[in-house]
Amino acid sequence: RFAPRSWLARFCDDTHDPGPMDLRPILCAHGEVDPSKAEVTVRISREAFELLVDAAGAAGGGAAAPGVCRWCLRASAALVAGENAEVTARAEARDRLEAWEKRVKAETKDNSFVTAMDEQTNAPSGPSKAGAAIVSAAWLKKWRAWRRGPPPPALTREGPTSSITCAHGNLKPSANVSMVDRDTWSFLVRNPPAKEQEPGGSVVEPRVIEIDVDDPGGPSADAPGETAACAGGGGG
Repeated sequence: RFAPRSWLARFCDDTHDPGPMDLRPILCAHGEVDPSKAEVTVRISREAFELLVDAAGAAGGGAAAPGVCRWCLRASAALVAGENAEVTARAEARDRLEAWEKRVKAETKDNSFVTAMDEQTNAPSGPSKAGAAIVSAAWLKKWRAWRRGPPPPALTREGPTSSITCAHGNLKPSANVSMVDRDTWSFLVRNPPAKEQEPGGSVVEPRVIEIDVDDPGGPSADAPGETAACAGGGGG
């Protein structure tokens, strides 16, 4: 059987009458014990439950002694499984990015030529950089540190290139940027840390302006949606 932790504490410790046992604070919408309220719920024996009801009475259906709600338990398990899948996907994406960075660094050892864009991004040249995207170094650092649980607010307020884009849609001259491979960029676009909910209920994707560093005078500022800031060629 189950009892509200706060009511049981009053019954055992207070000198005043705690009133009848009221299970409603620990029940779900289905009328059973809510598994998400485990911190405020105490499990007791059937004999203890019956003695408490005999001594103090029951309110809000307390005498029925409901069990844990199977519907809510299944829903909670699905949420945990979904979160674990997201955690695993982020870990795999981090591993792919680290492997790509190692390949780029290895190529740099045999390549002394560094383009002007490389000097700005502190990123080396090499074949592995084909199709690489430019993102905020600070944003990427926070994303890499995010392991599980809710995303940090810094990741939900803006997209990966928002802080490095100027008012004209170009790359800020003093932007602190990092480079990611195309697969990592695609992952960040498909799996944004959070989506901002408008008052009307529609979901708005983080808005990032396309940046073409080969044509700084002609960026496109399309509808909301993530587009990569590319290290060379078109912004696609």
